[in-house]
Amino acid sequence: MHREAPGESQPPEADDRRKSRDQLIVESLASGMSYAQAAEAASCSRRTVARRMADPGFARWVSERRGERVNEITGALTDVAAEAVAVVRRCLDAEREADQLRAANIALTLLLRLRHETELEARVAELERQTDVANGAEKSLR
Repeated sequence: MHREAPGESQPPEADDRRKSRDQLIVESLASGMSYAQAAEAASCSRRTVARRMADPGFARWVSERRGERVNEITGALTDVAAEAVAVVRRCLDAEREADQLRAANIALTLLLRLRHETELEARVAELERQTDVANGAEKSLR
């Protein structure tokens, strides 16, 4: 296989193929595929996927795409959340007591988890704010 000499550039078609392959690798990994599965989807070797992931910029691209996918899924779940709450609410009035208890358990468990996560987010935001203030004060002393 021919390796490029320093200063030697690839033809535009090769660059386009690499960009297309990289995009397939990113999408595959961001969707939860393994390196082997991503390699198969992108028609390359697992080693190529591992080598690309060793590049911090590429790994950041995959991470950012994963974040985008999570946001897309979160949006879709938010759209159905009201319906899900309505189902749990109806189950609270179910005939069987076991179904009522299960619905109550789900509602309370999720409420406590949401409250805990909301408190953690607020704490992290406050710590970040304090860090930004401290960093700003440190820079102004220089």
